Amino acid sequence: MADTSHLHIPGVNPNPKDPSPKDPPSPPPFVPKPKHHVAAYVVASCTVALAMSLSQGFVTFNAQRVAGDIGASQTESLWLTAAYMAPRASLSLLLVKIRTQVGLRNFAIASVALFALVNFATLWINSFHSAVAVEFLSGCAAAPLASVAVLYMLEVLPIQKKMTVGLPIVMAFILVGTPLAGAISAPLYDQFGWITIRILQFGLSLMAVAMISFIPLTPMPRVPVIAVTDVLTFTLLACGFAMISVLFTWGTTLWWTDTQWLGFLAAGAVVCLSLFAAIELQRERPLIDLRWLITPPILRLGAAMFLARLLLSEQTVGLRRLLQVLNYGPEQQQVLFAIIAVATLAGGIFCAMTFKLERMPEMHAIALALITTGLWMDTQVTPLYGPEQFYLSQAMIGFGSTMFLATAMANGVFSAFRRSPTYLLSFIAVFLASQSLGAVLGSGILLTTVQIRTTFHTQLINEELAASNPAVIEQIKTLQAMFANGATDAGTVKAQALSSLSQTVSTQSQILAYADGFHALSLLGVFTLTCLIIHYIWMKRQERLQSQTA
Repeated sequence: MADTSHLHIPGVNPNPKDPSPKDPPSPPPFVPKPKHHVAAYVVASCTVALAMSLSQGFVTFNAQRVAGDIGASQTESLWLTAAYMAPRASLSLLLVKIRTQVGLRNFAIASVALFALVNFATLWINSFHSAVAVEFLSGCAAAPLASVAVLYMLEVLPIQKKMTVGLPIVMAFILVGTPLAGAISAPLYDQFGWITIRILQFGLSLMAVAMISFIPLTPMPRVPVIAVTDVLTFTLLACGFAMISVLFTWGTTLWWTDTQWLGFLAAGAVVCLSLFAAIELQRERPLIDLRWLITPPILRLGAAMFLARLLLSEQTVGLRRLLQVLNYGPEQQQVLFAIIAVATLAGGIFCAMTFKLERMPEMHAIALALITTGLWMDTQVTPLYGPEQFYLSQAMIGFGSTMFLATAMANGVFSAFRRSPTYLLSFIAVFLASQSLGAVLGSGILLTTVQIRTTFHTQLINEELAASNPAVIEQIKTLQAMFANGATDAGTVKAQALSSLSQTVSTQSQILAYADGFHALSLLGVFTLTCLIIHYIWMKRQERLQSQTA
């Protein structure tokens, strides 16, 4: 999701404790630019953000279709998603120092050029193994793009507008790609094939390259900051995050306790992350300041962002799977995802127009209330539901998600710099872990819950549909009469009737299971909102007590 690993605030050195001969001088103070220059930077920022988010959205919505085109099974298509997501969370952490080492402009141009090159490579995918390799490279290439988008948005805005206006707008474009891909993938794929989507991605990446090449960022001094130990600890962190991504992508398909290599992955992730923590805690200039991460304010912020990412798994994963159960294909979901895309952008615009630091708790509360209400509305799902019944609830979730994540990101950046610029990288670790990994974990947790509840409901319904039940006997006779037209074999007709009844039971069980999963998420939303309100009241009380004692 959002990657802010290269965020820079004018006048602040982003790596003051990195090993270097001396701290680099602060960049020049902000100078207002002409309106057409501001427009150019904003368009460049939005183009880069949209290219990155659409790339992820196309992987999410078309992995199964691509697998079919290259002769892979639907199950094997999960490797495409896992390969794309595996490097995203960890790679951005190392890119902070890479940016300082090679220079800001070189970093921005290299990032978008690499992204364009990888998109060009997608035009030549012709086998399953080449598809997995290219998706892995796509994940690596996309990792720095959100940061480049943030940098360009903040470059031309006044200091007081950088967090309150810039971040909400660029966050909206970072988030809108997934629902927009859901809205346009089906018509593009059905009419022109997968090659058209690849060309669209390549075209957007070329536009980004052109804009970044001709619209420069304010140069920053290049300082050698990467140490050998950074490479070691990053390797451990990357391996740990990648193992977690693959584990939660495959866990619900192969099932957690039925596949031995999933257990090895879990153990490997624990070992890698434990070694990473042990080394980092001993370093004078760690890659991530773990001690700061366990302070109460950052733990609260990280927990809130992770819970928000978990709540949003309903829209990013649960909704699509439920519509498949209800027998609605991608063509019938276009309007729904178009509405979600519009609501996502509207949330960013509303946040940019109304957001102020003193309104942070109120904005968080409104966003969580919208998300929780949308989740509760979806718990009423029945077999008669169609995409139209989700228009309002999903629009509320899309609107609220942009509000919450944009304000949470701004809150974290301000909190880091209020303590010291040194802590920016540690905040980025929290944000990325709660968003990139949170998306994967949220998907795995929701789908695991749905699978467990599906088994429960199937057993419950089968117990009620005992063969001796007169209502069941009557239903089977009705189905037999339906299938009897043109059939002469009574055994075949009865088998078809029983198969139809079994399919109905399976569909109903899955719908009830998704309703249970959405209900659990809505309760989690209520819990998160309650904790937020209690914390806000407690903070206000502490402020009053401090003012009285002063």
